[in-house]
Amino acid sequence: MNNQNVVADQTICHRRERRFKASVESPLACETALGEGELLPGTVVDLSTRGVRLLCEGQFEPGQPISTELTTDRSHGVYRGVVRRVEPWVGGQSILGCSLNDPIPDSVLDELFHEGVVCRRTEERISLCEKAKVTWPLNREEVEVDLQDYSTGGMRILSSVPIPDDVRLRLRIEVSEETSLIVDAKSVWKEESEDGCIAGIAFTHRDTPVKVAEILGLTPDIDENRTTSAMHYKYRFLGIALGAALLGFITGIAIS
Repeated sequence: MNNQNVVADQTICHRRERRFKASVESPLACETALGEGELLPGTVVDLSTRGVRLLCEGQFEPGQPISTELTTDRSHGVYRGVVRRVEPWVGGQSILGCSLNDPIPDSVLDELFHEGVVCRRTEERISLCEKAKVTWPLNREEVEVDLQDYSTGGMRILSSVPIPDDVRLRLRIEVSEETSLIVDAKSVWKEESEDGCIAGIAFTHRDTPVKVAEILGLTPDIDENRTTSAMHYKYRFLGIALGAALLGFITGIAIS
């Protein structure tokens, strides 16, 4: 990493730009350091030209400067940035949402696409017209919101009450008196207008996308109009689950 040209600038990440998912089958590795500290191994969850989300070992806090090197069988550059969000994960790891001080070049993204470690397809969204209720730590009363769209990473909601920035949310989706689901999420962006507050929320638990898809009927046998998209999600989730199980099995054999 010391032999690489470190990218440095003060350009700030635009959270709403297109993000590309890293491949589950062929992970994109990274080595991340705080300042001049030790290199910490990790993998890329998703990335854009001006931002990256990492699953990394170590302790981090929002506002800390970092540098991270993207690697496959070779280096794809070292980039400096700033930690914007930290979500604790299992095994002493954290999910880091980082803005980059200088964009990842299109030529590097093309390399990653061609190597199959980053998917060209951006995260698909399904339009919704559903009701839900949300609370957060300083507002225990439920606020009714409209669910506007869904993806495997989160949802877009419309609220008559402003949603605070960077706050933990509890979303209650109730489709009938007998069927409801409580979802833990986090607000990541918002826009206020005369119609209310539109907010983007991110799921904070790995199994949440499947549960939300099930309760909203995003499966082929429930809604014919959503068949294609629903099948995409169903088999994508199945592939991820099988991949994780296989990796755990192989790891267990190696340890024993």
